[in-house]
Amino acid sequence: MNKIKWSGVVLVSVLLIAGCSEEPKWKLMYDDCKEQVNASLAEVKQDKNTQAMGEMVQSMGMAACEIIKSTCEDNEEGFSCKALVDSRSDEE
Repeated sequence: MNKIKWSGVVLVSVLLIAGCSEEPKWKLMYDDCKEQVNASLAEVKQDKNTQAMGEMVQSMGMAACEIIKSTCEDNEEGFSCKALVDSRSDEE
């Protein structure tokens, strides 16, 4: 898989929310992001031609997930956090 496709996977992962829950929406986005990165990593490692990309994909993906956490953890009501959550809500 090429880098553009993996970048798309990471971006989509950042925007996903796993249904309704009492947890804040950003937390659901964060957890889902980590799950998507790990699932993508498992897929990459199955192909011998892409194993070398595995760690890079994981690092980039987890960094994207951490952006969600760092943006929203301290200030759920802040503009940046609301924009992340709203961008996912607009897609649904």
